[in-house]
Amino acid sequence: MRIWLNVPFGEKDLAKKLGCKFSGAERRWFIDNPENIEIFMAWIPESLKVPHNPVRRR
Repeated sequence: MRIWLNVPFGEKDLAKKLGCKFSGAERRWFIDNPENIEIFMAWIPESLKVPHNPVRRR
């Protein structure tokens, strides 16, 4: 599953070093099935973030 990231231009070298890929067509950075997603959390859009222990309502 591809996860699109919001990587600022000034952090592109770090993103690449950590394994992010750049899509020229989309002009955005992404990751595919990361083993350790926590290191990318700063770049993941807020709309995709989900609490680790969501409360289930009945």
